[in-house]
Amino acid sequence: MTACRQSPQQQLERYLKPWRQAGRWTHDYAGCGSFRQGLVYETSHGGQSTWFDLASLSKAIVTAPLIHTIQSEAEPILPAELQFLDLTRPGLLRLISHRSGFRDWVALWIQDATEAFEPMWGLCKTRLPQFLQLCRQRGYLPSVDQVGPVYSDLGYLAAGFYLEYRYDRSLWELFQSFARKEKLCIEGLRPHFVVQAPLCAPTGFCALRKRVLCGEIHDENASFIGGLPGHTGMFGTGRGLVAWLESFYRSPAGRAFFASNQVLMKDPLDEPDTGLYQLCGLDQAGPASTGAFFGQGKALGHVGFTGGAFWVDMQRHKYAVFLTNRTFSGRRGHWFHEVRRRVFDLLGQICGCSSVDKTGSA
Repeated sequence: MTACRQSPQQQLERYLKPWRQAGRWTHDYAGCGSFRQGLVYETSHGGQSTWFDLASLSKAIVTAPLIHTIQSEAEPILPAELQFLDLTRPGLLRLISHRSGFRDWVALWIQDATEAFEPMWGLCKTRLPQFLQLCRQRGYLPSVDQVGPVYSDLGYLAAGFYLEYRYDRSLWELFQSFARKEKLCIEGLRPHFVVQAPLCAPTGFCALRKRVLCGEIHDENASFIGGLPGHTGMFGTGRGLVAWLESFYRSPAGRAFFASNQVLMKDPLDEPDTGLYQLCGLDQAGPASTGAFFGQGKALGHVGFTGGAFWVDMQRHKYAVFLTNRTFSGRRGHWFHEVRRRVFDLLGQICGCSSVDKTGSA
């Protein structure tokens, strides 16, 4: 007797279970839906109220949308000490497009082999000059010889510090004001210094801080800088991320943000071996990316180091979200690429915007 074919929902729940049992992560959330009909499917382990470290999703949630909204405002006159960095409108867009010339990542807290980096807690007006002075001293300033995009946390740090300098308000305060103006639902999103540890998924042992992190930001630079930096720092629940995504997509600022990224999209057939295309605050899921099957290579979204991601199919007005604490089992995540790829394939099948994965890869 032939066994009944499992539904994509059953396949997804069956697929996730062994990874949890193997200790790869302890909590997860997966959901998908339509911007016209809302959430159509979700599954979670560890409780729907679990807060996840969203890591680099913060770039697409906070910093990039805020940079987009100030493009129509008059540019302020900057003091001479800041003019060596291009902070004009085109320069800011290059920061959030990973085309500024900044290198990818450095350990900002390390001054030399024995000396710890001084935390950058301080007034909003002081953080950008201090950051740029540090970059100048250590040779981290943008390279004029850089060709093509280089995914850069430093560029987003500069963008976040610029916003704080320009408005003399913290990035979290600016984001809250932006959310009120645009009527965004952010009840399920919080910066790392507000969340409560017992409600959070642990992100693993930190050798630098010598403890298992739970309710603390995983990124070492963010921990030492303090406040909400431009490249990471937000926590969220699965439903909280869904609610923000639905409300942002419908808002005037959100529509403009997605449209400005959509016009930069590439034809996936032109570069079949490419993973993520960095656009202008969002990424496009290239043929070799974890979102390749969702939206059939034309989805917009972002991924995070600690195990989160979201993708949006603009043509079909569908979305999918997948959150885990995959760093619980260690920083190295080469194995997780295929996990995300399979999960988003199944989520796409559930909401009707995925090509079927015929490879059967893990």
